[in-house]
Amino acid sequence: MIEIKKNETKDISLKIKTVVIDPEAVDMGEEEILSLLKRMAEGENIEKEVESIMDEESQSEIELCTEAILTENKDGCVEISYLENEDDEQLKTRAKIIFSKEDPSLLIMSKEGAMNAFLSFEEGKTHICTYETPFMPIKVYVNASLVDNKLLEDGTLKLNYVLNLNDCAPQHFAVDVKIKEEPRDVLKDLFL
Repeated sequence: MIEIKKNETKDISLKIKTVVIDPEAVDMGEEEILSLLKRMAEGENIEKEVESIMDEESQSEIELCTEAILTENKDGCVEISYLENEDDEQLKTRAKIIFSKEDPSLLIMSKEGAMNAFLSFEEGKTHICTYETPFMPIKVYVNASLVDNKLLEDGTLKLNYVLNLNDCAPQHFAVDVKIKEEPRDVLKDLFL
């Protein structure tokens, strides 16, 4: 269990694994894709199955391991802040995962950088969200089929959702987040 109090900050390590399934790249229906992602969220290893239904060019699996900061703000919301693409100045993005201790089933992800986004996830509900691009804002529909947020209990979050963007085919996402509390490095602090 990870304890956090108001206005407290903790250093954590963060691992995010995202699998994206494009229905146009696989010979599967919506129900089959949702079933596959549900099995993944339940801990079943579906990697070989995903490889067998998608060719190498259409496979999309992203894994991010980074340092992050865990805080509880004055309003009682928990925030996990981290950098994406920190090696590329053009694509560097500040990202946050935000939720309330009272209702961890409503989750918000915000991104600031090359593209700005504010996405809401709530199991069984569709949220209309926005991606801010350099050209214009784009409306996206986010429908989460699973929001299993146990970040403060055992350091895990499992998230399955469908992202619909205008007339494009919906993209299916399975996200697996793990956090681990890291002790503060006193020597590192002295040199920062």
